[in-house]
Amino acid sequence: MVELCSIDFYNEIPIKDTIANWEFFATQKQRGSILFDIENLDINNEGDTIKIVLPPEIVEIMESTDDESWVSYDSKDLRTGRWAKASAELWSQVKKNALEHSKARLYEDGTIERARAEGAINLQELMEKVYRKPVVVTDPTPKGAHYNDFK
Repeated sequence: MVELCSIDFYNEIPIKDTIANWEFFATQKQRGSILFDIENLDINNEGDTIKIVLPPEIVEIMESTDDESWVSYDSKDLRTGRWAKASAELWSQVKKNALEHSKARLYEDGTIERARAEGAINLQELMEKVYRKPVVVTDPTPKGAHYNDFK
């Protein structure tokens, strides 16, 4: 797949999560990208102007590989009210939830919208060099193709 990267980002987030009567506190460093698949573009090249539809965004977020990218501070058993060590399976779910919450935040705070606007400009500039004609890139989902999934 040929991808056009619009934004690379780095987050360091505090985590407070509750799963199965356990409360968790941690921090996670995350790296990610917002990309567009440009191998399968919807292109109309009839006429003087090339018309392209910006494809859905591909949002990739993962835990960073930096030192101390994951720090678990504590977990509390809410049934007993005691600070205790939770299972590895529960901590894995906390990590997964943190990545999903971060993805939702990218839609909420307008990062995806900005990435799509920048992606459209970058795609237009790239394709004008390829086709040597004027190019118009339209974006049918400026807030993001998956915006409604995170409302």
